[in-house]
Amino acid sequence: MSKILTISIAAYNAEKWLAKCLDSFCISEIMDKIEILIVNDGSADKTAEIAYEYVPKYPNTFILINKDNGGHGSTINTGIKAATGKYFKLVDADDWVTEEGIIDLVKIASVCSVDAIISPYYKFYMNSNNMQIQNIVQCEFDDFGKVIEIENLAEKCEFSLPSLTFKTSLLKDNFTEITEKCFFVDIEYDAFYSCYISNALVSITPVYVYRLGNDNQSVAMKNMVKRRDQHLTVCKKLMEFYDNVSEMVTEANSQIIIKILSNLYSSQVRILLEIEDKCQSKNELSLFIIYTKTNHTSLYKKIVEYGKKEKKETIFLSVLLDKIHFHFYGLIHKIVHSVKKEAS
Repeated sequence: MSKILTISIAAYNAEKWLAKCLDSFCISEIMDKIEILIVNDGSADKTAEIAYEYVPKYPNTFILINKDNGGHGSTINTGIKAATGKYFKLVDADDWVTEEGIIDLVKIASVCSVDAIISPYYKFYMNSNNMQIQNIVQCEFDDFGKVIEIENLAEKCEFSLPSLTFKTSLLKDNFTEITEKCFFVDIEYDAFYSCYISNALVSITPVYVYRLGNDNQSVAMKNMVKRRDQHLTVCKKLMEFYDNVSEMVTEANSQIIIKILSNLYSSQVRILLEIEDKCQSKNELSLFIIYTKTNHTSLYKKIVEYGKKEKKETIFLSVLLDKIHFHFYGLIHKIVHSVKKEAS
């Protein structure tokens, strides 16, 4: 029986979380319609052992792929190449899916042929055990459950890993290598493939549950500061990607990449502001702005324009710092870190 949906699970030293993730797919109603690729990225703990328990128990659903460690990007590349389902979704091993959501997603995927299905998701905060729905449409929307052309979605929807389910053939036909041995590459995945969408269906049912509050997560600010060179690598790669494809994709698809890049640029500015050493912070931030303005002049203007429209404070601040040639940076840096301490 051909599969409706492939779920590719990036698993590295995930023994603490993996069983909850895999259990969330063990729903008799859909198990024959999905394949779960557990991509074990050279884990040194019991990740492979836990994963293998599911393979003989559900041989028609779970597949374990053991590989040498190559980072999150390598698990995405591996999953896309191995996928046989009609649609493809990424799930990290420390996250999971809702029963109602995954059942609904399989039903939608079985009857539609759109390039992507975009779903709301939950953010789960470990410290409080609270779940908060993340709306993926930025305005009132009357077209849930309908096929919408990308021109009518580009500015309205969030295009991010937890919300996206792509048609597998779109990924394979436009395969673009995700950077390996690097953090933050889920943003590459979002941009590389969202730019080829011509239409999508927006679901009203949340599917993904995104865990937050784990100190080991790449999105924890202390880890983002520590790995800021890798975040910069992703920034530069996506800027180059935009310059290479902007003339070949539609205006709407270009807008999607601009939106993703504006958020990414804003995050990079925030990370560099968070560096404790004032001089180091100033030096790296000024170099980043100069690099973007010099090497991607047109894109920089679009990033700033979008950032202003969305009232992104970090982009306003970066423009201001550039205009005043980083004068008074010590004061600005002190204020940023004072606010940070008060918030914590």
